[in-house]
Amino acid sequence: MSDSFNGRRGRQKGQTKDMIIIKDPVFAPYEIHQDKNCYTLVEPGYNDNMVAVGYYNTIDNVLDTLVRNCMVNKKGTYTFKEYMVEYKQITNDFKQALNL
Repeated sequence: MSDSFNGRRGRQKGQTKDMIIIKDPVFAPYEIHQDKNCYTLVEPGYNDNMVAVGYYNTIDNVLDTLVRNCMVNKKGTYTFKEYMVEYKQITNDFKQALNL
């Protein structure tokens, strides 16, 4: 093994990536971070640190996760039909609010 190997992996301390941050009151408190490789859905964690909810290839997958999280936050019991109606309604509400 080389003497220069220090056992660390990943990016070096202080290294940053080019990134776009998308914030919108429609999906607050979540944020969407986009870099060259993927979209990352993040939410505020302890002491205002941002915590990754998930990593996605498309913005549609991010929207799907936002809708599912809204459904979970509402809680309750649904029949499958009621769930699908509510899911479609929330999806349409997001799309209308974002003019998609």
